[in-house]
Amino acid sequence: MKKYLNKYFFVLGEKRKKLPIVVCFFILASALDLIGLGLVGPFIAVVISPEQISENFIWLDNIIQRYSFEHSEFVLILGGIMLLVFYMKGFVAYFVHKYIVRFSFMHQADIIKLLMTNYQAMPYERIIDRNTSSLLNTVSGHVRLYTEQTLMASLKLTSELLVVIAVISLLAITNFFAMLTLGFLFLTIFILYDGFAKAPLQKSGEITARALETILQGLQESIGSMKEVRIFGKQDFFFSRVVGAAEDYAKYGSKTQAMQNIPRYLLESTVLTFLIVLAGYTMFYNLNPANAMATLGVFAVAAVRLLPSAFQISVAVSSLRFSRHHLNELYNDLKNLEQPIEKNVVIEKSNNRPYSADEVFYELELKAVSYKYPKSDTNAIENADISVSKGECIAVIGKSGAGKTTFVDLILGLLIPTRGKILLNGVNLSEYLSFWYSKVAYIPQSVFLIDDSLKNNIILPKKKGDIDEERLQSVITATQLDEVVRELSSGVNTFIGENGIKLSGGQRQRVALARALYHQREVIILDEATSALDVETEKQIIHEINELKGHKTIIVIAHRAETIKHCDRIIEIKNGKVNDQIKQNKKINIS
Repeated sequence: MKKYLNKYFFVLGEKRKKLPIVVCFFILASALDLIGLGLVGPFIAVVISPEQISENFIWLDNIIQRYSFEHSEFVLILGGIMLLVFYMKGFVAYFVHKYIVRFSFMHQADIIKLLMTNYQAMPYERIIDRNTSSLLNTVSGHVRLYTEQTLMASLKLTSELLVVIAVISLLAITNFFAMLTLGFLFLTIFILYDGFAKAPLQKSGEITARALETILQGLQESIGSMKEVRIFGKQDFFFSRVVGAAEDYAKYGSKTQAMQNIPRYLLESTVLTFLIVLAGYTMFYNLNPANAMATLGVFAVAAVRLLPSAFQISVAVSSLRFSRHHLNELYNDLKNLEQPIEKNVVIEKSNNRPYSADEVFYELELKAVSYKYPKSDTNAIENADISVSKGECIAVIGKSGAGKTTFVDLILGLLIPTRGKILLNGVNLSEYLSFWYSKVAYIPQSVFLIDDSLKNNIILPKKKGDIDEERLQSVITATQLDEVVRELSSGVNTFIGENGIKLSGGQRQRVALARALYHQREVIILDEATSALDVETEKQIIHEINELKGHKTIIVIAHRAETIKHCDRIIEIKNGKVNDQIKQNKKINIS
């Protein structure tokens, strides 16, 4: 329990400071419940046997005598007060529930914001070590279920427990023995149910969480590679994985829902049995009719109030059992984000070395740089000494697996050398990342495009209207996108589909190049950007890149000799060794 509470309050974060306010609302609602139920017995006694008021309710008799109320008049007044209290109780209960929901969902938004911020700033090594579907499942699955079935359930549990305590206290005053009997029956049901349901609910929570992650992963992989899946006829492979996980989710999800309803039927039967036995007891022992009716009335109304509370408590406990796995996963993710990161972290601009808007890039240097991945025994890059100066056009060649991707990730600042250092304008790159990211553009083979308009894919505006139309038109012309724009139904405002599916490969590359130019990047890195294009389209893209020589610093990672023939220098990477002594007039084998 202690570990669970530590995790609960850790995930709750700063919001735990607001818990006293929440509890005050709960206490107010419970107090109104107590007052309302407390008036039921006197009201029944006044209606049925007003002559015995002085014996059973002295405080009520004093009020009647002091203000000289007529019987009928007092019945109306007391009934009106009771109705007012019950309506107020309903009004307060509504706002308490509304506050619980708002409190929970605002905290959900805060967690998503925190996760989004940290995922975007997560060390690159961690990103490539995790499956994307697990990140998506944390945000879409664990956070949602934590909110609904841990946080909201725990708040409702607290609220309903306070109500139950208030009602039980009143019942103890009314008839202590009857209260003990009813309390014993309720407690027995809860203990038996918890013992029966605890393990299955926790198991269901874990299985449904894994099933949801498998569904997300299967959908991502199958839809993301639709062409290959269809050509190879492997729809069944993904279909069976997703359907199997969906069936597990349905099986254990429905089992949980069914088990959560068991206490409701047990409680209803138990309360009805108790009231019948209590009525028989009062008749059998010939108790005072007024007292008997008042007691039965109080217990009947209390039972009506206790039943939903008891059911909500059982559902809340079941939800807490079911969502324990989601709390653990969310706690682990947030705990990992809290851990200090010694290296490989994207530094926020506010923590980065300041720079002025007119500052320019003039040199990037790798000095004796080596890099080894955390789970590897050998260096992916070994003792690299390279410099890239402003305005150069440099090619990087090498066979697959030679280390080209690692080299690019290092100069992008995504990976930090395990040995040596990378200097940007003479300053350690890790201290100057925000400046570097304001100057560099990265264009991979698979271009990042969003399901939005062509214009927004080029600009990626922070807010609506944040557009320089003149610059937009200029880069469209420079990258020969004019004809594409003319052919689109709504011009630059045409939506190009998910991953730019409505555009050809060459057009997607032009959009990426236009994006780099629109954002006025001084350094452009093309990572196999033309390798998937046909020869003619590649020639056109290369021509556009060559037009930028002298104006931009260009680094081209490529396989084809045609792609790099206009580069000033060629860097070869072989088994992690970096050699930049290859001259342009030397015949190069880059197969």
